[in-house]
Amino acid sequence: MSNSIQHSSGNVSAAIAAAVPPITGATYLFAIKDQNPLVRFHAAQNLVFGAASIGLNIVLSIVFGVLTRIPALGLLFGLISIPVYLAIAVASFGIWVYTLMKAYNGQEWEIPIIGAQARKLLVQPALHV
Repeated sequence: MSNSIQHSSGNVSAAIAAAVPPITGATYLFAIKDQNPLVRFHAAQNLVFGAASIGLNIVLSIVFGVLTRIPALGLLFGLISIPVYLAIAVASFGIWVYTLMKAYNGQEWEIPIIGAQARKLLVQPALHV
């Protein structure tokens, strides 16, 4: 008897939907319109995750861009921005890999705050076929 996990096409589709946030999430939600609840959840969650990541990077770029222009304090804010960006990049990568693993194993795992927003997105009438 094998101890390996059987991967269905739904699991593979869920992993693909989570592969390149927010692009594949939007593709699976709006173009492919897969009816599998696991695929739809991971597509919606990674759409929201990708959009939030991009939005956070834009906001931080603007904030640190403005703060580094302050005389005498600009260098300090410039030095602070490096570890902040690095921490966000490492955390985002870790969350992305973890959601990929969960999707491929056929499990739903909600990213805090983002998962709840994804579930709200799934109940929108425009997303029902």
